[in-house]
Amino acid sequence: MRGTPGVITLLAETHVLELGDGIAGASAAAILASLGARVTKRIRQGDEPPPFEPSLETSAGRVSILTALLDRDKVVEATPEEPWAAELPDADVVICDRVVDGAGPPADDARYGEVVSRTKRGAWVTLSPFGLTGPYAGYRGSELVASAAGGLSSTIVPQDGGRPTLLPGWQGLLTTGHVAALAALHGLDESRRRRRSVHVDVSSQEAVAMAGALPECAHAIYACP
Repeated sequence: MRGTPGVITLLAETHVLELGDGIAGASAAAILASLGARVTKRIRQGDEPPPFEPSLETSAGRVSILTALLDRDKVVEATPEEPWAAELPDADVVICDRVVDGAGPPADDARYGEVVSRTKRGAWVTLSPFGLTGPYAGYRGSELVASAAGGLSSTIVPQDGGRPTLLPGWQGLLTTGHVAALAALHGLDESRRRRRSVHVDVSSQEAVAMAGALPECAHAIYACP
């Protein structure tokens, strides 16, 4: 590790490429950036940034506070074509967010597999609602789906008769991003150990289910009612 004293530079020699405009992928890449990685976020030229709330009205228009925070340490690169279709720059880690509406590279799983297989990188991390295989692989995802399917929503009781309710703060997708950051570190370690590229499949449902276990046992851990 090198750099300014007091600043974490664990990944100072690591280049991370972020594809897709979702919260989960942006969160994962932001965590790696906080560890010193150089992060490039590739978006399509002309695309409007997602209106994630909360937001502020500025001279440049309405700006998402969440997007600004997650992207502040990244280089945002706009391309005239789909981000995955253009020649991808060399990167040690690629984070592709497909959790919401198949964001990122092609939604078709077969075409997506071709993109990953022909793009040899150290670690390619795919984020999707229920993983790339299994009976729910083709299901669509969202913040509500991630929180409900992962069990996090069971910790709240709606006051309006039990209708599905969103937790504040995008907790489901941010949790997915936190787990994806760990998956990226694991994939990078494995690729260097095996000396070949590694594809890590991160299910949003599984990420939330594992991280969401804490509320269920918090009363015992913290000795509270």
